[in-house]
Amino acid sequence: MKRILPILLALLLVSSLLAGCVKKSSAAGTYILKTMNGETLEEQFASLLDEGMTMENILSLFGITSLDEYFTLELKEDGTLLSLVAGEDPVSGTWKQEGGKILAEIDGETVEMTLNGDELSFTEEDQAYVFVKK
Repeated sequence: MKRILPILLALLLVSSLLAGCVKKSSAAGTYILKTMNGETLEEQFASLLDEGMTMENILSLFGITSLDEYFTLELKEDGTLLSLVAGEDPVSGTWKQEGGKILAEIDGETVEMTLNGDELSFTEEDQAYVFVKK
């Protein structure tokens, strides 16, 4: 019986150490626009490409070098966020995670986003956006 108590204490200590090592899932990270209203950016820009513009020309109009830079959301570990849309001023706000939802507050308005694995989606002003974690 005297040997059982030290063994139980050792097991308790090891289990508490392991519990502290488990990585918590966090939505924090950088997300890039995957689709807007169900279309990729390539599909969104198809009419410009059909008119003879190259993708390089389109990107240069927005001052970017990659479609990944067109619209990004950065959810920071400290609960702040940064929204970057090519050709526009950056917009900052705050965010918090509640289960599978992200509640983002920007300019006094709350936007509810759905987090599904590495995808973040929301609808605003009749526009449906899907982002993927970089």
